[in-house]
Amino acid sequence: IRGTSLAFNSKQCAFSVAGQPCWRHQNRIWPELSAQNCIFESYRSKNSRFGCWTCTVVEKDKSLQGFIDSGKHAYKPLVAFRDWLVDIRNDPTRRSAVRRNGRLTFDLTGKHIPGPFTIQARREILDGLLKVQEEFGATLITTEEIDLIHKVWATDLQQEESLAYV
Repeated sequence: IRGTSLAFNSKQCAFSVAGQPCWRHQNRIWPELSAQNCIFESYRSKNSRFGCWTCTVVEKDKSLQGFIDSGKHAYKPLVAFRDWLVDIRNDPTRRSAVRRNGRLTFDLTGKHIPGPFTIQARREILDGLLKVQEEFGATLITTEEIDLIHKVWATDLQQEESLAYV
């Protein structure tokens, strides 16, 4: 995905697919922009930030909404998808109990820190992204990236299976 890998956690801006960070390709969505590194880190101006269109670090993406407010209504499906990601990011039914390192983790207060999205949740996210891509009318994810995602999922399923026997 441009902006997420379907395996990110709620505190990360984005996850890269096969080492390709989201900002390398965000000009597919906003061709008038380009960046050499993560805009989330490099561009800040008067309480605003601009970053990956699926970033859930902030509650509302004012930058993307600004495009819509200026008449670029084609971006509405992107906002709806991103807002849905915000809604589901902390849903415990969509998150693995264990972290990628196989451990159950708690913060200093004893609060459980969930692991990545479950495979089922990632499938749901990918299906949603493909619907958004169709509605948006531009490539948001390539076939090659989907193939890489499936490989990550296969690896994750193998690790989950091996943990079940520990």
